[in-house]
Order: sequence, then C-alpha cells, then structure tokens
Amino acid sequence: MTPVPRAFIALPVALALCAGCSMEGPVKQPDAGGFMPLNPDPRVVMAGYVLDPEALFFSIRMCDRFGPGSCPLPSQLLTGMPHLMRSLVPLGKAQVFDPDPAVGKATLDGGTWASASGGPPAAWVIGGVTRRDSPPYYVYVSRAIPGTPPAQPYDAGFAPPPPAPYMPPIPTAWHYLPTRSAVPIHGNAAGCYGIRTPIMGDTGVLDALAQYLTATGGTTVVPADLLNPSLFGGVAVVWVYQPSDRNSILAAPGIPVEVLSGPAQLYTISWSNPAAAPPPEADAGNGLGFSARGFYVNPYAPVSNAGVYVLTVPPNGGSVTTATNVAVAATDPSLPDAGPWRPYRYQPQTLDLRPAQIMFVEYKAVPNYPYELGEWECYE
Repeated sequence: MTPVPRAFIALPVALALCAGCSMEGPVKQPDAGGFMPLNPDPRVVMAGYVLDPEALFFSIRMCDRFGPGSCPLPSQLLTGMPHLMRSLVPLGKAQVFDPDPAVGKATLDGGTWASASGGPPAAWVIGGVTRRDSPPYYVYVSRAIPGTPPAQPYDAGFAPPPPAPYMPPIPTAWHYLPTRSAVPIHGNAAGCYGIRTPIMGDTGVLDALAQYLTATGGTTVVPADLLNPSLFGGVAVVWVYQPSDRNSILAAPGIPVEVLSGPAQLYTISWSNPAAAPPPEADAGNGLGFSARGFYVNPYAPVSNAGVYVLTVPPNGGSVTTATNVAVAATDPSLPDAGPWRPYRYQPQTLDLRPAQIMFVEYKAVPNYPYELGEWECYE
C-alpha cells in the first residue's frame, strides 16, 4: 500500500468536506498504441475524523438546558464549531471494515496526524482501498486515547465558546471500546473525505447498560464485558436522528424503535441532566443505575427521550467472525402538523452484529423531499 503523506489533508479540510467523494473516472494510462486503458486495479483514499457521539449530545443538550433555543452556539459539524471540537477523540485508530465474507475482518490500518494548530491528532487517512460501489465498506475504530475532552476548540483561531454556564465540562470517558459504524461507505470514486467515525466510551450509554444488567442479573457487569464473545454475540447502540444535511446530526427524541427480526434484546435509554437529581426511574434506590453523562436504562418507557436504544444478542458460540442479523425499524408517531417535515420517515435497517465490537447505528430520517447522493458524497 502506497503511504499517504501527512500533508495530504489537514483536519479543517477533513471536517469541512464532510464525506466527500470525488467522482473521477478510473485512472487511465497510455500504452504504445495510443489508447488509454482503464486501470485494472483502481484505488480509493478515505479520510475522516473520530467523534464521541455522547460528548456531542451532552454538549448540545447541556448548552440548551435553559430552554429550547437558549444555546447561543450552532450545532453544525464544521471545523471550529465548539460542540464538534469538544467531541473529537484524539489519537483514534481507524480501519476499513470489509463485510465481504471472504474477508470478514478489519483491514487497512489508518494513520493519524495533528490538527493545523498542532493539537492532538483527531483525523485519519487510509490509502489503497480497492475501488467499488458494492458491497460498501464500513469504518471501524479499534482504539483511542481516553481522557478529558478539551474544554474549548484546540484549533486556535476559530470562534471560542461563550463563558459558563453554556459549556459545562463533559464527563471523562476513561476507556473507549472498539466501535464499528453502520453507515455504508460506497468507495466508487478516487477519494472519500470527512467520514464521521463514531466511537463509544465507558461513561455513558454502555455504562448505563452495564449498571442495569448488574442490577437485574445478579452478576457484576462492566462496559468491557460487552465485548466478551462468551457473554454477547454483539451489541449495537442505535441513535435516532432528525433528517439533516451532512453537516449536522441532531437527535430525534420520541421516536420508537422496534426489532422486526433476530434474537435481540432491546433496551430504551433515557437521559437526564446529571447535575440535577436523578429522575425517579433512575434513582439509586431501585439500583437501575445512572451514568456520569446522564444516561440510564428506562424499563418503564418504550420510547427514548434522547433517541437512544441498545440491542444485544446472545453469544453465538464464541466466534468473533460470525455475524447475527437483526432487523430494526423506527416510526415517527407525530402528525403532519407537528413541525417541518413531520412525520419523519425511517427506512428499516438490517444490522450484522458481531462479537468483540460495538456497532454504532446513526439512524437518520430520510428527508421528505427528493434527495440523491451528490457527486461529492460517499455515504448515505
């Protein structure tokens, strides 16, 4: 694989391009006869950034906790926007995951490099990916350096955040678990840039699930146990989002998710301001658990107030290469007069859960207007 120079793309470019895909034709080469034959082995360059989706949600929700519209900060996922910059995970290790049964594992390590101001590396680039449209690729983050997220953008020169109380500290994720995104990457062009690459930590949704399983199962469970193939055949975090462009992902609370097929257990995850008293259903008195970032399993509500659900499947014999397929669907119960583009439309999804990794499902609504992938877009 030909190394890709670090100067190939800087972090601001990686974020701003937002999942771009240049639709150039296959590389052509001259021959003795003057013809320009197609390259028999065209390759794709992929690049993106590692994002903590819980940190992004926490930052936006806490900034807006004084009432709808009270946060003075935009939520767009653009370079320099405080919500995004606080949610970037430095030193993430990305890989391209090939769902082809002949491969069935993460391949092609991705490098990282520093941001323009010399801050912690938060972006990755992978060269030499075989160009193809189908089956699509997926991105997998194998590890990242944990620690306190930056309190302000570390890319100097961009708009600083306003003073407190709009930007309370984000509770630290001390460990990040290997996470695979369920968003398909159609590598049918010369380059795919700005790929949003989620990774799940141990102080939010997964901690809430572990606490709930401990309280209800009688055996202590910690987030790392969710990766144990002898305990789980796979775990998926399903986050339901509103329809939007590439530059934002806003949660869609109040949208129920159901399992259509597959041996999956569905958990509803709710959220409450962790700086306030826990709500009754998450009170320590009943032992169901309340994570540092405000997430908790809510067995009394079929619908999440944060748009978050977790799926678990039973172990499949301990094989880390065997997938368990689970079909899910979301339905917006609102009426057409509930707001712009309501009710939201969601396409059913079939998820291939695998042991020893967390799947993150960015379940975004389909816009209620004609929409097709643009010439610079790699994923749906």
